[in-house]
Amino acid sequence: ILAEITDFDFYEYLPSIYRWGYSILFNPSKEIHKNKILQFYDEGQDEGQKIIKKITINKMSDALKKEEFIKKLFTEWLDSEQHPIMQFYLLYQIIELLINKVSQNEFKKIAINLSQQKEDLDDLPFKLQTLSKEVTRIVYLFKKYTQVQSTQLKDLCIKFLNNKELSDKDLPELLYKVRCFLVHNYRCINEEQLKSMVDINFYFEEVVISILNEYKEPPDN
Repeated sequence: ILAEITDFDFYEYLPSIYRWGYSILFNPSKEIHKNKILQFYDEGQDEGQKIIKKITINKMSDALKKEEFIKKLFTEWLDSEQHPIMQFYLLYQIIELLINKVSQNEFKKIAINLSQQKEDLDDLPFKLQTLSKEVTRIVYLFKKYTQVQSTQLKDLCIKFLNNKELSDKDLPELLYKVRCFLVHNYRCINEEQLKSMVDINFYFEEVVISILNEYKEPPDN
């Protein structure tokens, strides 16, 4: 099958392959901490019969294939890190990487519009101030550059933050709040919250992989 794919690069499919529980072990002596156990076989009609499942893998966005950090994340760091807080930090680095790309692209569009006199100068300060906020760039990532959502992750974030009033917030804002809590209030995290991070990371990993596959710069307005 691979012979039929021109210019095949294994690493461009790495996040999608990782989603199914496969990973590359560069250092065999390193202890691997992997909780996700996947069943690749379904029970057949006859007792004891096994039928292999088909898995679908997707190519990572062409805009991201040169990012060395992504390769290292899915070949070394995620598998070697056991602590759930550190796992979250590692996954969130993908968000940080991509919102930096979002800001660069959005500022570039503003500059082009200014040069072509398509930008209202009265609106410019507000646009720049809004874009400077990290939460705005995360919302753009989830809603303009991808269309990724996860009800499970949203509910887990609300539970972690222990604030039902956040139920009207969207996933990007909730993820940002979890990130801020871990950065600024790590000393206050309780045992229940720490345990919940395992579930949060499970769905956050799925979200991150979907973002890596879907990421695409929107056309100019």
